[in-house]
Amino acid sequence: MIATTRPDRNFLLEHFSAFYEELARIKQAARSQELTRLLEPDRPHAEIDPHAMAERVAARLLAVMDAQMHIVRGMATGAEMDAYRRTRYVMAALADEVIIFELSRPDSNDWTAHWVEHLIEHSIARSRVAGRQFFVLAKALVECRAPSVLEANLAAVFLLALQLGFKGMYRGPESNSILRAYRSRLHKLARLGDIGKAREHAFPQAYDYAVQVDESSAQVRPALSPWLRAATYVTVGYLLLSSALWITLTWSLVYSLGGAS
Repeated sequence: MIATTRPDRNFLLEHFSAFYEELARIKQAARSQELTRLLEPDRPHAEIDPHAMAERVAARLLAVMDAQMHIVRGMATGAEMDAYRRTRYVMAALADEVIIFELSRPDSNDWTAHWVEHLIEHSIARSRVAGRQFFVLAKALVECRAPSVLEANLAAVFLLALQLGFKGMYRGPESNSILRAYRSRLHKLARLGDIGKAREHAFPQAYDYAVQVDESSAQVRPALSPWLRAATYVTVGYLLLSSALWITLTWSLVYSLGGAS
């Protein structure tokens, strides 16, 4: 999917959801033993070295981020660019955690065993501290005294990452209350994005652009539906308990992933 911007959409959430779609595609393929087919559609039974497999998966995710960066860099203000960089960091943190904690198999020398050599976080930020840094950034965001609509939209990205399962350094059951507190505060901030939408839009020069979906993306959507539908249901379900405003706030996510259902 090539994500562009429209006036009624949170461009940060839109790019995040496009990245998560690719991550979900990889996750689905890995769990169904179809990752080689995804990477080598013309040679679905080819033997790929585990290290090379990890490298190619990382390259696939980074390609999505690089394409997005090209779009954003050409249209964004300084503040929007900074917000997108933080969104990229959230993408990287979630991707690394999903692969390490959800796809790795104990006592296995498959491609996930080599992921620490290809961390997305290290590729974009030259660091390996996302488990802590995610919450440092989230804390700074929710403690902002005069948040803008852009910061509210960024809060929606952090909130969605938590709803999709990111835990970072708070993985134990004793940390559930901490994660709930972060979700609550991020939700409160994210709601401001909807309230201020009529006054503020990101990338006004891009209003004539629309979302384009290439043929290969359309073909994989049915296979992705369990993951993408679950992500949408969990997110919307949680937030509807608090406010109907979340429907509008997350419209970009629902719009992007709606084809999966």
